Amino acid sequence: MPLAYQPHSWTLVSASELIQSDTVVGTDHDPAITMRGQITPMAASVAYEKWGIEANRPHLALTGLEHVDDVKIGDRFEMDGRLFTVKAKKIWNGLPGADCLEIALEEITDGPA
Repeated sequence: MPLAYQPHSWTLVSASELIQSDTVVGTDHDPAITMRGQITPMAASVAYEKWGIEANRPHLALTGLEHVDDVKIGDRFEMDGRLFTVKAKKIWNGLPGADCLEIALEEITDGPA
């Protein structure tokens, strides 16, 4: 069963961007991959205790298992002008039918204006 609550959509941008004259002209994910799920803020203490990472403005993304092989550490997510970098990922399978991919993110932009 897919993740039921998917209020957000974002674009997956590979860590290995092709840059020319300070402009991104392509990535490993060409065409770009659009994903759906949920991205919510996470306390820095939770990021460290649960994931073993130190991050400024950490967030947690939940998405379907179909993206397990697409997401790699260092990849970036773009959502509504906000940019996040992937710090860690793992499969969560706590309840039958509610399996999902958990992704620890660090926001690297100042967020929405």
